[in-house]
Amino acid sequence: MMSDLTVVVAVRPDDVSQKMLGVCLTVIGDRTADVVLVSCVAPPTPDDSEGRDYGARAEEAARRLETAVVGLATPSVAFRASIPKGTHLVPDAVLRVASQEEADFIVLGVRSRSRVGKLIMGSKAQSIILAAECPVVAVRMV
Repeated sequence: MMSDLTVVVAVRPDDVSQKMLGVCLTVIGDRTADVVLVSCVAPPTPDDSEGRDYGARAEEAARRLETAVVGLATPSVAFRASIPKGTHLVPDAVLRVASQEEADFIVLGVRSRSRVGKLIMGSKAQSIILAAECPVVAVRMV
């Protein structure tokens, strides 16, 4: 389908926010769109108790994303999952996919954090907002 918009949505595979998807669909309105759900999978660690390799975990994460949007697709809005290989850093993954897909905008969730939390952990959302080459819609998560 030839779409009017390409939208990248940054999500966690275990917690796809219906609120974020609702905002995404509101912004799309009556236009056609390809919505790409982007998430990351951490690289394997020596103590991976489940013994699954990166590829299997990435496939599982993609299935979770696709399951989360079952019933949301319409003739004018198509959803698909993307788990970029080569990075487990959310900002890098989201920005890479947005660039590759020539995204019209990015949707991501933001949460309140303490100053100390921001200092120690940084802000993934802020990194994306400042580096994105397209508009970013930030959805306040509670």
